[in-house]
Amino acid sequence: MFDTLIWRRTLLPQDVFLSLSRHLPGIASWMRREAERVATFACRRVLRREPTLRDIYCLLPMSQAGEIAAEQRVCVANPHCHSAIQSLSRLGVRIAAISDMYLDAQEIRTLLDACGYPEMPIYSSATESCTKGDNGALFSAIWKRLGVRPSEVFHVGDNAHSDIAMANRLGAGTCHVSTPRATLFDACPSVPRARSAAETLFWGELAIRLHLHLADNRETAASYGNAIQMLVQQRGTISQLSVDEAWREIQYCAEAVGDAEAGTRRAT
Repeated sequence: MFDTLIWRRTLLPQDVFLSLSRHLPGIASWMRREAERVATFACRRVLRREPTLRDIYCLLPMSQAGEIAAEQRVCVANPHCHSAIQSLSRLGVRIAAISDMYLDAQEIRTLLDACGYPEMPIYSSATESCTKGDNGALFSAIWKRLGVRPSEVFHVGDNAHSDIAMANRLGAGTCHVSTPRATLFDACPSVPRARSAAETLFWGELAIRLHLHLADNRETAASYGNAIQMLVQQRGTISQLSVDEAWREIQYCAEAVGDAEAGTRRAT
């Protein structure tokens, strides 16, 4: 679901915890990450199942509802998937969401509703006690429950292993989708790590803007990557700018870099 149907407006997935600690004083982002690590280890080793959000928050002095609210603040719909699902729903195509994560179906439903997705069945490793990455066990369980053969399934996802390789191995058709984060890091691997909620939201929103801009013109990715690199080197950081200001500067530099590269090619 995350990185496919929904994008987080953060640089890294775990950066949502920076927003969490900002809105919920008394919990540091490292505490939330450590609680998930401990809950995952205990559930897999002792209970032989995947952890749920409830398991994680048993170890923290706050309500799990706070995390869902934090997720809602940073989540937006992937416009390409949103448009496709709306069209397929109108045509009567059966659609289901399958997720490898600690949120249960109702919690995922809350986020999908906030992003404007239509009603659909939702299945999560947190409640199914298996994952897509476990030799496709979650796929097999859900397809059996839905009464469909693998050859009748077309799965869309961002993870090359659990979404694509595992579904292909079981006989389903697949489509791999890239993410704004991957687009940003491919274009500019030296993007600095976010140190605050404001910084991660800046870079996350910039990544989405870059991803959507380059969707129809991948040839300019290197120019935009070089432009971001140049601005970071010149300013030390660009996150003090608004996203609109930074985007205008990046576009201007990218066009200049592209023109210079084109001139060099013509000269040779």
